[in-house]
Amino acid sequence: MRSGTITGGSPAPLLWRKSMQTNPIHIDSLNYNKLSFFSFISCFQNTFSIDWLVAILGLKVSELLALLDEGVELGWLKKKANGIFYFKDTKIRRELENSLPVHIKESNHKKIYTYLLSELRERDEKSLALSYHLQQTKCSQKECGLLMQAGDLYLKLFQQESALECYAKILNTLSNSNDANDDKLFIESAIKYSKATTAPMHGNQELIKLLKGALRRAIKHGIKTYQAQIYLHLAKNEWICSQNSRAIADFDKGWTLALELGQKDVLRSAHAFAMYFSFWKGRFLEGIKNYESFVPDIQNYHEGQFPLLATLLAGHCYGQIGQISQGIGTLDALYNRCLEKSDLFMASYAKLSIGIILLDMGKTLEALDILKKWTKIARDAHNDWAWIWGTLGIAVASYRLGNIDETVYFLKKFLEARKQAQMNLRFYSYIFELCFAINIGKLPSINGLSLQKEIAECISGRNVFLKGVAYRYKALEQKHQRAPLKKIINSLNKAINLLTESGQKLELAMSQFEMARQLSIADNMEEARKYALLGSQNISLINKELLPGDMKEIIKEEHQYSNKLTEILSITQEFMTIKDNKELVQNILSRANQITGAERGAIFLLEHGTKPQMFTLRASKNLTAEDVNASSFDYPLSMMRKSVETKKGLIEAVNQNGGIAGTKNTIRSLICVPMVIKGRVIGVLYNDNSILKNEFRREDLSILTYFAGLAASALENSIYLEKIQKLNEKLKEQNLYYEELQVQSFNFGDMIGDSDAINDVFKKIKMVANTNSTVLIHGETGVGKEMVARAIHKYSKRRTHPFIRVFCNALPETLMASELFGHEKGAFTGAHNRRIGRFELANGGTLFLDEIADLPLDIQTKLLIVLQNKEFERVGGSESIISDFRLIVATNRNLEEEVKMKNFRSDLYYRINVFPIYVPPLRERKEDIPLLAKHFLKMHSSEMGKNISSIPIEEMNTLTDYDWPGNVRELDHIIERGVILSSGPNFKVPKFELSRTSSITKQTNRSKTLKEIEKEHILSTLNATGWKIRGTNGAARLLDIKPTTLEFRMKKLGLSRPSV
Repeated sequence: MRSGTITGGSPAPLLWRKSMQTNPIHIDSLNYNKLSFFSFISCFQNTFSIDWLVAILGLKVSELLALLDEGVELGWLKKKANGIFYFKDTKIRRELENSLPVHIKESNHKKIYTYLLSELRERDEKSLALSYHLQQTKCSQKECGLLMQAGDLYLKLFQQESALECYAKILNTLSNSNDANDDKLFIESAIKYSKATTAPMHGNQELIKLLKGALRRAIKHGIKTYQAQIYLHLAKNEWICSQNSRAIADFDKGWTLALELGQKDVLRSAHAFAMYFSFWKGRFLEGIKNYESFVPDIQNYHEGQFPLLATLLAGHCYGQIGQISQGIGTLDALYNRCLEKSDLFMASYAKLSIGIILLDMGKTLEALDILKKWTKIARDAHNDWAWIWGTLGIAVASYRLGNIDETVYFLKKFLEARKQAQMNLRFYSYIFELCFAINIGKLPSINGLSLQKEIAECISGRNVFLKGVAYRYKALEQKHQRAPLKKIINSLNKAINLLTESGQKLELAMSQFEMARQLSIADNMEEARKYALLGSQNISLINKELLPGDMKEIIKEEHQYSNKLTEILSITQEFMTIKDNKELVQNILSRANQITGAERGAIFLLEHGTKPQMFTLRASKNLTAEDVNASSFDYPLSMMRKSVETKKGLIEAVNQNGGIAGTKNTIRSLICVPMVIKGRVIGVLYNDNSILKNEFRREDLSILTYFAGLAASALENSIYLEKIQKLNEKLKEQNLYYEELQVQSFNFGDMIGDSDAINDVFKKIKMVANTNSTVLIHGETGVGKEMVARAIHKYSKRRTHPFIRVFCNALPETLMASELFGHEKGAFTGAHNRRIGRFELANGGTLFLDEIADLPLDIQTKLLIVLQNKEFERVGGSESIISDFRLIVATNRNLEEEVKMKNFRSDLYYRINVFPIYVPPLRERKEDIPLLAKHFLKMHSSEMGKNISSIPIEEMNTLTDYDWPGNVRELDHIIERGVILSSGPNFKVPKFELSRTSSITKQTNRSKTLKEIEKEHILSTLNATGWKIRGTNGAARLLDIKPTTLEFRMKKLGLSRPSV
């Protein structure tokens, strides 16, 4: 490029005139080249270096400095460091970039991308920087992979919109591709796009089309793991678009596939979706059941918004079913986690949900403060769902506080936003309250808002909770219109039945109170009292102060104790029906929180022999490992130690400052009781409150002591059951492995020989056997490398554990990863069941990789990682598996030469070449031939029922004179064939066999590759057997390999039966 000339197109003059209004610069002072230069550098999103510009544009440093200094003087640029600049005014940068013609803009970004690809170091920042430029240009498949990496990073940084842009670019780029790899990338991008899209503004109808395209690709390739996930995502978006029947059908398909696959990550995803559907259908009890079935024993929060949203909905559901402390505790723990990660998107969800629960509790002022603050934050964080529903919450809170103007303002704002977002889903019942207020004249009429319409739509809908609320307001409307009592009671009966099914306590209590009023009008006081008592029990779970004045007369204090006792007995019966120990532990924690009103709960196990006494977090609700390790938890730990020492439960109450001394006021009250089994303390059951001011009572100690005993028993059982289950599973897989290998015994028997060469091998075996060092056995085919490996295992400390053999040259490349690492059910077409791989089977024992040089390079890379970490994942799985095995490898090739030819990784070679053992060929230890021959003669004679006891001297000379290119294996086969052919007591060498194989030896002495020799040897054997592969006299038997292995090698070597 000529110095001083820049290609980049001419910016539109209007842009510059517009800029002049805010930047007093004369247009004449900026010539074409200058304008083009500034247009070019506007394509950098953030900082850029003068060195980059020199390399890309080819200008002199002096020319560039003059232009950049002028940009600084104009107020457009700012110098960050030596040679580093950025646009100070981002508005001007965007205007400059957008003024470029499309083709020139794309060209600029491609130039920048190409340069940065080679210039930037391999770090996260590189993919983020490159992704911006890729989004402005056409992308290749490889570049789509880089966009995927950037999108994932953006999600980790909680930059949702940027992540969506990356995934959208991939989807647009690959929309018309039929390539298998492109299809996989398209599917993953569609799933990730759906996961990241939680706001209605992104267009769920378009997303449904994308997911259907991804589903077609997943079905085409038979990948059931993807199919399950896509069906679930389709169901979610179809439900949001009110396509309820389709949503339920697709959810059922996804759920069935997830259960069939049985993979943990897919099942967790399916349970999360089940949680969403339960919430959307207003089945809050069902939602909690789904949540507690997949939530881990120790509370943790996964990266990414998808699983966090499930936890958010769980917190909301807890609040709806009257477990207020549990709900607020779940949401507050989630909120704190999101703030730590600067995830305001999810933090606003969590905080607004806390505000909604406080609103239901009648804490209106506290709720309003939270709703106003976090609705604004939600909008700034692009959380459309949160700010729209938060706006409705503000309207309701304002109404309850008597601020009519503010109520009307926020209600209209909510209706406008809901219409703009085309939001058909309803979550909360507040709209009924405001509509009813309009009907009775407490609020002015508002366009588009009708109680009758809301009632009709919810009664015809699928949300059980809202349907129940609709029937309650239908009864109130009937009462207001003086309808017959029978009609009102009928509507209330429907409301109570539906709300009982839903599990929503507040609206159920309100319906029961209204039923009590109607029954008292009918003079049915006994039934009225019954409903009033039921309502009081439900409202007490929310806030006792919400009990209406007209109900108090028939509510007696003596019922409170019997209610608590009834509740405990009911929970005990529920525990007795639970067979799964994990589920039982979670239920114990949930119910302990429920009975005591605690927000957080945990089970801590003692670490015996530690001073001071240390604990292991075994299971928790709303309490993470990070919380326990924080300094603010030191005081609760000291209380638990005291509880263990005294074997008594302890309560610590709130002090005058509003918190517990030593906890920085983060914990307002706590209670802990020891877990005792057979007189031995094994741990502590712990509960606390950090938001609500609930103080624990002395009676709670007795209740928690009971639950602690249940937990101790459940944990002891689970430990034994887990051990038995793992042992059974491992034995089952090992038996399957040995069945597949037909429990092969070796024809060679024990290693035999007395030559110096073989004694040197024996010596090395003894030296290395009792160590854990990796052994590399090398030698020609048939010398007995596997016998050496088995001998090392036999004399090692691992001899009581499995010896797992892998023929690397017999495994098809497509199945190699599956055989070595195992696979999950549905990981690929034909993966009908989960399979444990050879690495996992070898845990505690020895893994023998025969002919390791035949491993493909990608598998070599994975093997190297496993050897470094002893950790791997099954194909199609996400769970890390640790296996403690001793590695022995063997090869008949020169690995150093293979490394030079780049057929074998040098780092892997150095990793396995710790203790090499060379097994000499039979021609180098001919003195061992008589011993071996007699051994094989005795073995085969016995097997065939023949009495051949000796080998004459001339026959033995024939054997010792032969070079044995097939080594010990060939000698074994020759003896076996001789036994078959011999009829008398003396062994005769089958002369034809030696002359045939001798000719092979002569050919072998010429410069031929190992592949050529192998091909000729197999071909010769096939010709000798008349191309018979299977059976006693088949080529596979003579070559001592499986028929399937022989067929695979024939295919690889291009051998096929000649036509007649």
